[in-house]
Amino acid sequence: MDKLLNKPGYLLLAGGLLMLYLAYQFAFKQTLEALQANRQLHAQLESGEDLVAQPGFTKRKSLNLERALELYKVDTATFRSTLITTMSLLAEKHSLRMTDIPTVADTASDSQQHRVILQGSYHNMIRFLNDAEKIKGYGQLRSVEIYSEKNSAIEKTDLKLQIYFIGI
Repeated sequence: MDKLLNKPGYLLLAGGLLMLYLAYQFAFKQTLEALQANRQLHAQLESGEDLVAQPGFTKRKSLNLERALELYKVDTATFRSTLITTMSLLAEKHSLRMTDIPTVADTASDSQQHRVILQGSYHNMIRFLNDAEKIKGYGQLRSVEIYSEKNSAIEKTDLKLQIYFIGI
């Protein structure tokens, strides 16, 4: 036996088998397990056994989405009242005059749009817009238009600010 172990060919063969065993234990074993798990998951997806096909999961998902939508629905009368109150107080603070609050028809979605028209100086309008964006609870600024309108009775040009608010 001692003569067999002293031969370099057998030692090389034994060392090679030992290295092959260690390589399998440290690298190939985990790779083969991951490959097998990947094939198993792909087979489950193809057979339709994923979470989306489960009726309980779909029902819970639907209920959660409905609850989230209920939080964002807006009562039109309350929204309009809050909008008018908030904007009139803010306009008075910035020395602007609220001249008109025409209604805008509802769009195809569930959002309500309202328009407010203010009159005053450009500097006050910009300060008003800055403060209006910071206030919460009245909706969101959708678009802003500043235009001048000539008043023929007084021969004076009035600067007007038209703002569209949207409530989701």
